[in-house]
Amino acid sequence: MADFSSAHKYESADHSGSTLAKEEPPEYIQHAICTCGTPQFDELQRSPQNPDDEPPDLRAISQKVTEETPVTKVGLMTSPSSIRSYQVGWICAVETEYAVAMELLDEKFQVPPDVPEEDENVYTFGRIGVHYLAITCLAKGKYGPTSAAYAATDMLRSFPTLRFGLVVGVGGGAPSEKHDVRLGDVVVSTPSRRSGGVINYDFGKMIQNQGLQMTGILAPPPHFLLNALQQLSTLHECRGHQIAGTINGMVRKNPRLQKYRKPDMQTDILYRSAFAHPDSGISCTKCCGQSIDHIVARPQRDPHEDDPIIHYGLIASGSKVMKDAMIRDRLAEMEQVLCFEMEAAGVMDRFPCVVIRGIGNYSDTHKNDLWKGYAAATAAAYAKELLGVIPGHGPRGQLVG
Repeated sequence: MADFSSAHKYESADHSGSTLAKEEPPEYIQHAICTCGTPQFDELQRSPQNPDDEPPDLRAISQKVTEETPVTKVGLMTSPSSIRSYQVGWICAVETEYAVAMELLDEKFQVPPDVPEEDENVYTFGRIGVHYLAITCLAKGKYGPTSAAYAATDMLRSFPTLRFGLVVGVGGGAPSEKHDVRLGDVVVSTPSRRSGGVINYDFGKMIQNQGLQMTGILAPPPHFLLNALQQLSTLHECRGHQIAGTINGMVRKNPRLQKYRKPDMQTDILYRSAFAHPDSGISCTKCCGQSIDHIVARPQRDPHEDDPIIHYGLIASGSKVMKDAMIRDRLAEMEQVLCFEMEAAGVMDRFPCVVIRGIGNYSDTHKNDLWKGYAAATAAAYAKELLGVIPGHGPRGQLVG
């Protein structure tokens, strides 16, 4: 594949980080970009008219290739012309999640002309590795499983070649003695013997002396996605992940995104379950403090551990925000729930997908928006790594990567 780096000076970034063409590169540069590495290029580099200490004449390259080789002018990579090119759907719930998904695209594309008018979703189109993605965000102020179900239904109807989906964003953690879930960590929905990786806690029943019993069973991710999760988990075990580097690189590229950086670890506070935030508008920092009587003492993590840590297990999804630490702990103990969120229950039975959540709070009354941006970024960065181990397929199913 041609190296397009020489054309970067003809691009600029808008305030959202989108790459927008300021002007088309001159034709001879477009041609040269696509023909570097050809015999004609090598010959020109070795020619007496082009000594080793001088750069090759791009106009001469373009002229020679045009005269001797029948090529199609490609220039910068063009956008796919049809929705049939897109095989991965990515669903976000809020703009914080949507923004970081856009920023982590390797390349952004124009909207294909054949997106159906009746599709109410608004999409961002782009590429990560060999995968072409359609990314959408739920309507502003419309969260939860019903809105997610509408978005997934429209997406499936519009994209006949969609292979799988990713539900990516922020969730509330459910830390326990067994699972040391902390702010910024990532939880990935993974099946167990009792569930498909996501349970709908709206579909439960209370039984005296037994607590909440789950009755709703949601579809698991498809087998090829589970294989990809296994592959990525093994690679991380051997080499660690690149999440921190991905986020830092994103922020360096677009300094407007400072809120996606990792906050100070001193702000990661887990309050005891019985200690609820006072019913007032005062922040936790001012009214809850950091008294040892109210805070769960947790050891510092080993510096050799991954940061953040990736957890594979059960995600609980429902139509209401989980803000009850007592119920959180009960579900964590009884069902091994690692995370709570609000969209997956509306999606899992509609199209094959995996749910990826960065932990932005502890599902209790102690609201903490400081970690929301970083949590969205860790989830999206993990999703990007996951796509890197999933082979791509062409329009007719052939492997392309």
